[in-house]
Amino acid sequence: MKTTLLFSLLVTCCAFGQTPISDFYGLPTVPPSNVPDGNTHRTYKSATADTPIDETATGGGQTWNFTNLIAGGFVDVDNTLPTPTETAQYPGTTMVSTQTPNGGGTSSKIYLNSSSATSFTGADTNGILLNYSTNNATIGTFPLTFGYANTDTMSGTYSYTTYSGTFTGTITSAVDAYGTLNTNDVGFGPQSFAVTRLKIVQNISLTYIFPNAGTVVITSYLYYRDASTSGDHFPIFNSTTTSVNIPLLSINQTTTGYLSAGGALLGTPTFLQNSVSLWPNPVKDILNISSADATLKSISITDANG
Repeated sequence: MKTTLLFSLLVTCCAFGQTPISDFYGLPTVPPSNVPDGNTHRTYKSATADTPIDETATGGGQTWNFTNLIAGGFVDVDNTLPTPTETAQYPGTTMVSTQTPNGGGTSSKIYLNSSSATSFTGADTNGILLNYSTNNATIGTFPLTFGYANTDTMSGTYSYTTYSGTFTGTITSAVDAYGTLNTNDVGFGPQSFAVTRLKIVQNISLTYIFPNAGTVVITSYLYYRDASTSGDHFPIFNSTTTSVNIPLLSINQTTTGYLSAGGALLGTPTFLQNSVSLWPNPVKDILNISSADATLKSISITDANG
């Protein structure tokens, strides 16, 4: 018996012009009739590189070939609404984004206020705890488009290893480039995407006993697909370089990390899992499929004689 499945092939084309960046780092809650993946959840593969990747190019029509990445472990990112304790500790927070390495390791958190303009209210990453309680660090009002640029002042308190104090500084955000991003296989196979890039630089001056006792510079590059076609509200790739320099304490170190996500989003809305109907039973020539999210509606079954 020869079985032939008749189906429609959907072909999509990538537009290599710039597209708006819909959200900074996902959504705080899952939209109705939707799934967590790409909205409040994303799985990344961490990566390093023996030679830092070149992210200096700006403007339209760029091609980024990040093909020397060395795969690390998987990292799950989950967004939640803040707890009362988190709201009290980081005033104004409306969303908490937690990065958890699979198989153990230290989780990191970013606290955001996305009620109007999106801003940092707190961050606990790379051993540095920043609380922007005095003056939040504004990124911008999403969606952001190519050419957007903004500089804001920020201030609050910090702790780093056994040291703590206050900080002041600036945050500069710019949608400075768009084009094609190519990556080697770090767990999802070689990938190529049309992306728009957001660059964020935080220049922080630390007070420890004395004003201007040291500096922290955090540079982030975030590459986004078009959320309207991909359904992905997270960056598909991002890099973060953190440089800490405190001469008084003989601290001078720089760390760089990369996170790369797969292009496919996974998951089925919970309320749809038991809403698929198949008929007739037994099947003769046509198997009908009824589901709220089904693209394939029927299957025609024939033998070798047609």
